Amino acid sequence: MATDNNSSVLRAIFSRTFVAISLINMLGMVGYYAIFVVCTRFAAEEFGANLAMAGLATGIVVIGCLVGRFFTGSIIHTVGYRRVLFIGVAVMFLMNAAYLIVGALWPLIIVRFISGVAMGVIGTATGTFVATIVPRHLHGRGIAYYSMSTALALCFGPFIGIALLGTIGYTGIFTIATTLSGISLLLICL
Repeated sequence: MATDNNSSVLRAIFSRTFVAISLINMLGMVGYYAIFVVCTRFAAEEFGANLAMAGLATGIVVIGCLVGRFFTGSIIHTVGYRRVLFIGVAVMFLMNAAYLIVGALWPLIIVRFISGVAMGVIGTATGTFVATIVPRHLHGRGIAYYSMSTALALCFGPFIGIALLGTIGYTGIFTIATTLSGISLLLICL
């Protein structure tokens, strides 16, 4: 009896939309963290940035994320969850691709800030979306399962950035992040 109840609970939580939203969140954050852990070194090696400027280039993404979350929370119900999420992922895709062509430190800082805004939009949109699609009486479990996408991203993103940097270089890391955000765009369109 308990097994039947557990399987019906899991079916109620793990809808196709829930899985897609969780994957979009995870893929976006994997790319975000992979770039985050290599950004200081990238700014110093590629643009000769001193430690303070390399730190600014790395850390400005957090300020952007806060800005994205703040403004997304106030417009998401008006604009719509799916549209806001699409915009956030599309901007993230463009910014991840921009890392491949950025040619100076200040454009890198701008790309980092806009990437942060996009990640803030994605995080707010996915979290709000999940809260609306999980049945109310299962919010605790549903949101806990959703938050595992963030925990997995915290594991895989830095691992990809640090472990693969010596093999595939910055271009490879940026290409992986761009590919992951491209997959997220496809998930939204399905």
